[in-house]
Amino acid sequence: MNRLFAVALATVMVAGALAQGTFTIRRPVDGSKVRETVKVRIPKNSIPEGGYIGILVNGKFLEAVVPDVEGDDYVYNLNTKERKLADGPMTVEAVLYFYTQGAPMVLNRSSVNVTLDNSASLINTNPDGFSLRYRFTPGREYTYNRSQQSVVSIVSQAQAQLGSRAAEIASPPINVRYLIAHHNNYGNEGLIRIQALPEKGKDYAWLNVVGATEPQRYRDFEMHPIFMRITNTGREVFTSLPTFFPWEGGSVDARTDLFALFPPPILPSRKVAVGDSWQAAIPLPQLDLDKRHEQDKYVANQVARGTLESVEWEQGIPCAKIRTELSLGADDLRGLNSLDGVEGETQNLKIESIQWFALDRGILIREELRQTSEQIVEVGGSGGGGGNGGGAAGGPPTGRGGRGGPVGPGGASIGPGTLADASSRIDLYTMGGPSFNMRKSLNQATRDGGGQDNGGAAGVPPADGGGFGGGGSAPGGSVGVKMILRQQSRVITILER
Repeated sequence: MNRLFAVALATVMVAGALAQGTFTIRRPVDGSKVRETVKVRIPKNSIPEGGYIGILVNGKFLEAVVPDVEGDDYVYNLNTKERKLADGPMTVEAVLYFYTQGAPMVLNRSSVNVTLDNSASLINTNPDGFSLRYRFTPGREYTYNRSQQSVVSIVSQAQAQLGSRAAEIASPPINVRYLIAHHNNYGNEGLIRIQALPEKGKDYAWLNVVGATEPQRYRDFEMHPIFMRITNTGREVFTSLPTFFPWEGGSVDARTDLFALFPPPILPSRKVAVGDSWQAAIPLPQLDLDKRHEQDKYVANQVARGTLESVEWEQGIPCAKIRTELSLGADDLRGLNSLDGVEGETQNLKIESIQWFALDRGILIREELRQTSEQIVEVGGSGGGGGNGGGAAGGPPTGRGGRGGPVGPGGASIGPGTLADASSRIDLYTMGGPSFNMRKSLNQATRDGGGQDNGGAAGVPPADGGGFGGGGSAPGGSVGVKMILRQQSRVITILER
């Protein structure tokens, strides 16, 4: 009897669920052409409370979800590029499930047949290859959003040889809006202006600049321009930082000016077809404000390898997808101060840039930049007796280091803020204002023995939110311990629409 009652109840529940509305994929329309992120729309009243859907593409199950609600529809965002779905005929199927009797029950199904076209229609537009060039249109202004996040880890060389995995600390995201304005067109060259911008709808922005340990507030009148004359492939001809003239007359240095230096990616000098590779370059900022009147170039181009991976739609715009890769060893890095974030022996640096360049507009639409570096840093030094090491991650210190004593190898307490200049930096520069020099701090603290109450690595306090836990100090007169510092950062730059 109980079994019959349960079956009857389940039948009533299913019938009630089906009575809510017709379960169907309203969009995309059957037979349509789709690309990038496909919004699969299903009427909201067709999925009962407790129901959920499964998504299949070409018969392959992707996931089961309760979709987000937009207006009168449930919407599932199918990112075809992220899932690396091949162009061509594609069947999208949604299955309605209802959990009952301790198991999921299929209530309904709906499917549409569409054609995926992320790149197929663009490949044949230029069978002889693509000439990728910046187009300089005086008066045009483009706003970009740039977001960066870094991950830092530290492990001893002995632990690394044993295959130990270091704990990782992620820095808070760093965000900045900036402007690229076109001022003049000289044929194969153009004059552009690069300038930081306030947060949207405000007259200020909280920014983490090179040398700062935490974000500072900058007003719009403190954000000053950098002018660059570049070729139509993005190579620097010259760069200029204007001098500030106050209203009362005279010429003075703008001691609190904020400068943003984001050089545009460098394009291939010849026509390229999909699959072609060439000797490329990655532009790295080399801005030294103390020498701004002595130099007219602020970008160092590092030789790299470029590949035209595909031509595809990005944000509804036909683009060339370019991958540029750079890998440097310890010998290559000697003397490249712009790549050494902290004092130590850099072992390797890898930079990978993926750019989506608009074929029809001649501007950058999106860039994803990944950088990974490993450095050998020495924690500690010789001298008198050292104090106790740092406490657990985010915890209180356990003692004070003696003047001239070494920082104990277990006393390392490194948080994201500590490495702001090295791993979480964004290429924003100020004249005047608070600054923090990681290279100087490491040297000074090693000499002084980290004589601080915080138990920080090399005398640097851990950032808010915790760092790597510390341990006991090294004895007086001991040699510092060499550690491997690994820094990974990911920067995403997107054209603001």
